[in-house]
Amino acid sequence: MTSLPLRLGFKLSSPPRWAIRKAQRFCNPNKHTGQLNEYTERKEMPSEAVCMALANVPAGEQRSRFLAVGLADNTVRIISLDPADCLSPLSMQALPAAAESLCIVEMGAGEAGPEGEPGARGILYLNIGLQNGVLLRTVLDQVKGDLADTRTRYLGSRPVKLFRIRMQGSEAVLAMSSRSWLSYYYQNRFHLTPLSYESLEYASGFSSEQCPEGIVAISTNTLRILALEKLGAVFNQVSFPVDYTPRKFVIHQDSSHLIITETEHNAYTEETKKQRRIQMAE
Repeated sequence: MTSLPLRLGFKLSSPPRWAIRKAQRFCNPNKHTGQLNEYTERKEMPSEAVCMALANVPAGEQRSRFLAVGLADNTVRIISLDPADCLSPLSMQALPAAAESLCIVEMGAGEAGPEGEPGARGILYLNIGLQNGVLLRTVLDQVKGDLADTRTRYLGSRPVKLFRIRMQGSEAVLAMSSRSWLSYYYQNRFHLTPLSYESLEYASGFSSEQCPEGIVAISTNTLRILALEKLGAVFNQVSFPVDYTPRKFVIHQDSSHLIITETEHNAYTEETKKQRRIQMAE
């Protein structure tokens, strides 16, 4: 088996702060020269910024419209990136717990036209991963920047980390807690599906000739490249080893436990094995 050369980087002990501990600075590329220009104004924030998210640039536009900032005071604020009112606050949402990560995605967009013209615009969603294992999904108004229609889902016992990827040509969100989940839009409806895979820590979209829409992820000390199949399927499996061949099972209604009977031809039970060992020792 041929191994691929890897370039290793440093793991940060805390989320990057850049220059946003209590002030926001914003850099914008000049569309004529291609140079990166920094706005001289600073935006004072009421608390320390712990996470941020920037939406992809819409088709036919020069820049993203909004910046989402999660603060240590358990709030998320939407900041304008329009040159006319750059860094102006637009809306705010209080959170039930501290924010861990943010991700802005556009879902439900129409396909591009035959000559490459952009299709119908989708809906912007602000996904908020909390430190108590809860995922919030809120509609982000594309004109005013207002937040509305918040949906809640408990994902696991660990803080929720969010990563934007692409599935079936559209944006999707990979959410990681004590287990990994995929949030995507498929056949005109939302899906939030757990992944039948090991626990992941970090991830990013991955594209190659062999895997045009894949995921590169870190699990413990290994690097994984994944490809997701059968979108829309509700089937999910988890394997548990048993000692003998399972013969019959029943679901205990009160506790929701699965009771399985196992037997094997010419096999001793553990108690019988223990007694036989004692007899042989004597």
